[in-house]
Amino acid sequence: MKQSFVYVLECSYSYTFRRRPVELVFHAKFTDINLAIEREKQMKK
Repeated sequence: MKQSFVYVLECSYSYTFRRRPVELVFHAKFTDINLAIEREKQMKK
């Protein structure tokens, strides 16, 4: 069964790759990709 993940990483100063260190502030695992996409959309609002 394929799993999908939604996660939020907080970087120092902003949400960019070059800003380190990073900290995992939220994560969730889904077995249905559609639920993962829906959760990500909810978080971005």
